[in-house]
Amino acid sequence: MKKLVLLAMLVLAAQQAFSQGSATVNDIIVMADGTFVQAKVTKITDETLTFNYPGEALINEVKLDKLERVVFASGRTQFFGDKQSPNSGQIDQMAVQEPQPTSGEDVYLLPVQNQMKKALFEENTLAVLPITFMKNDTYDETLSMAATGHVMQLIDQGASQKGITVQDMGTTVSKLIDSGISFNDLDNAPVDKLRKTIGTEYILRVNVDQKTTSAKKAMGWAALHSESNDTPDNDLTANISLQLFDAENVSESYEVDFSEGLSVRDKRNLGSAARWRSSLDYVLRQLMDSGSLQ
Repeated sequence: MKKLVLLAMLVLAAQQAFSQGSATVNDIIVMADGTFVQAKVTKITDETLTFNYPGEALINEVKLDKLERVVFASGRTQFFGDKQSPNSGQIDQMAVQEPQPTSGEDVYLLPVQNQMKKALFEENTLAVLPITFMKNDTYDETLSMAATGHVMQLIDQGASQKGITVQDMGTTVSKLIDSGISFNDLDNAPVDKLRKTIGTEYILRVNVDQKTTSAKKAMGWAALHSESNDTPDNDLTANISLQLFDAENVSESYEVDFSEGLSVRDKRNLGSAARWRSSLDYVLRQLMDSGSLQ
């Protein structure tokens, strides 16, 4: 349970940094015991980290061996102790050289371009792009973060059974920010550029569009003979677009557009009727059963 809470907090912190840029003030300090602190890191030495709590001038200090990582407001993640920064999957392209044939031995070489292509990502890895959640045609940051965390948890469970490692959201966001790809650029960014930036074999893009419409209230004879009360139904529709890109295809290797509707009698239940979660569960199960991840 502690790991799930920590994952959710890291997803929220990373996506806030990505969507708000420099407007995010606080850093997230993750302790070795799994607890976390929202603060502003002011100094890091060889042995200690200094920070201030929001709204306080008091200087606090903690030893580095008590820390696991820090997710900075910029989106960058720094690891401490035995934890090492995840492999970015990117290498110096100048280091890719054609192997030299041994005397008397037939050697069949791949084109240099194919060698370069394979070197740009780490095999059996997957990155989830931050999710865009539109509610009645308006971007909803809270639901976007919730949907991103939900997908990260489900895809990590399914992918691990197939031997695929899911890159944590903090690392993905950090790489996107460092390469100058903003949240608004994600849908239009070329996949080869995203893969070169993120460094994973698979890239998963998910968008959710939820709309609410009120059905017309019955009038006249129909209203008199209706067995329902006077409260009109409210139609809640969740539209989900999912695209999976792998290293062997320029376009998506798996794509689905899914729509699910729900009629809600009481408007007060619209906010709690998070049917998008069950819709996401269904779409992700279809992805796992499709054989696209292997």
